[in-house]
Amino acid sequence: MDILRQKVILVAASDLGSLDAVAEEFRKIGSQVITVTGGFEAYEIARDRHVDAVLTASRLKSGSPAQLLSDIRRLNHEIPVILFGAAGEAISQTEALHRGFAAYFVHAFPTASLLAAAARSLEFAAERKRRKVERVLVAAMVELTYGSPPAITSAPVLNLSRGGLFVSIERGFRSEEHT
Repeated sequence: MDILRQKVILVAASDLGSLDAVAEEFRKIGSQVITVTGGFEAYEIARDRHVDAVLTASRLKSGSPAQLLSDIRRLNHEIPVILFGAAGEAISQTEALHRGFAAYFVHAFPTASLLAAAARSLEFAAERKRRKVERVLVAAMVELTYGSPPAITSAPVLNLSRGGLFVSIERGFRSEEHT
């Protein structure tokens, strides 16, 4: 769980016992933890400070987890938001994931599972960011090499028409004629 070391984790919960217990588990492995009791406070902190992940309880003193998720997505859609709540609450795990939460845990959950889900979510976010940067770099290389950005297709293209020969650099790029 090295990925969690030195990460800033924002934990929001109205129940101070849950808030402290979750925060302590992340502190033990080296994460910097910010705790709040309300969704509006969590949003303000995420807006004003760098946050790597958000963990929210299903009950908050202000706002709702769904609103917090929506607000965080508007700020930065790469920040994973994990929901944890009590058994028997109105939201199911399937519904939580469908809404866009990175994971959903029902009390009493093993803290190791919560830590593992946070680590996986951060690894997944880092991979998405890396791939986005790679796509931008490949598109920039193609534009610098050939002068104009290629059209996007669903498969690599070999173009032998009109005397041009071009094999795509990466799956999905196509160019009309380059010699």
